[in-house]
Amino acid sequence: VLDTTPSVSPNDTMAPTTPILIYPVDGAHVNDDTPEFSWTKSSDPNGNTVTYTFHLNGVATFLGISNIGNSAGVGYTARIDGGQIKLTPTNGLSDGSYNWYVAAIDPSNNQSNSTQWNLRSE
Repeated sequence: VLDTTPSVSPNDTMAPTTPILIYPVDGAHVNDDTPEFSWTKSSDPNGNTVTYTFHLNGVATFLGISNIGNSAGVGYTARIDGGQIKLTPTNGLSDGSYNWYVAAIDPSNNQSNSTQWNLRSE
């Protein structure tokens, strides 16, 4: 049996590379209440698996997004398309203004945050 559990190294203090937001662009107005969010994949300098946490209006809304394959969690589906992670909420966003960013996290809890972008859902 192959053990795929990520190992935590107490000496690992290097965070993954910073994810770069792609879409919806900063300041966008979206008419779809389940817009697809995308960002570049991060890599870990120690070769560890990276997962993502998607923050919406300052709240860690979607957790454990995979860097190595398609995934689904509470309220979202995510897929890998080339070097990008593409996340779609399964529950619609209410009309209003939102800010969002992504945190890339390795098994030792080293973290890199993207910039924060804003969008308006209508």
